[in-house]
Amino acid sequence: MIDQYSAYEVSGGTHLSGANTVGENIADIGGVKLSLAAYRQLRAAAPDTVVADGFTEDQQFFLGFGQAWCARMRPDFERLLAAIDVHAPARWRVNGALSATPEFARAFHCKTGSKMVPAKQCVVW
Repeated sequence: MIDQYSAYEVSGGTHLSGANTVGENIADIGGVKLSLAAYRQLRAAAPDTVVADGFTEDQQFFLGFGQAWCARMRPDFERLLAAIDVHAPARWRVNGALSATPEFARAFHCKTGSKMVPAKQCVVW
């Protein structure tokens, strides 16, 4: 996981420090898994399956997760955060957590070896 996040380029050739963010990365991945389980449990009690704009319920969940972290930062501020923050910048919190979530890959039919399904994957829980 440290190597995966350290490979993420923030901007201008600056990379994240996977060692600095590893604790929060694990928390993000665990949070996605737990919230997906809760979402599925809630939806199981619902009378109808909801397909919105052609997206399945699982796809809607993951889209909502991504939208919750939607942010735009100036490159210099993003580089500063990458250097000092224990959290990865928003886009890498999303892509990092979802690329370690097999349910995401299944929901969107991602192939092994693609950006969102790295060949070497660290699965948490």
